[in-house]
Amino acid sequence: PPSLPTARVGRRGRSAMGDEHQTRVAEEIGVLVEILKRIGKENADGKLETTFGVLFDDDASQRGLESLVGTLKAARKRGMVDWKGQMLLKGPNDKEPIVLL
Repeated sequence: PPSLPTARVGRRGRSAMGDEHQTRVAEEIGVLVEILKRIGKENADGKLETTFGVLFDDDASQRGLESLVGTLKAARKRGMVDWKGQMLLKGPNDKEPIVLL
């Protein structure tokens, strides 16, 4: 059978998609930071923190973030937030403190 034509994405196309994705991630992290500033309480180290459960249940988190856990992971990778452990699951990790660095 004849082969079907394949779509080619040039370097420019890939780069533009990557830039667009990075922009979206940065915007979501910005929304997350604003939410943490609004609902966070100062901890013993003078940093703002809230629990994963409170953050998960916040209306602005639910409306403004495509993926709360994905945004938290991206923010953690950039050194903007931290928590203990690797995974965050609704229920088991509701009391896990999320700290704005």
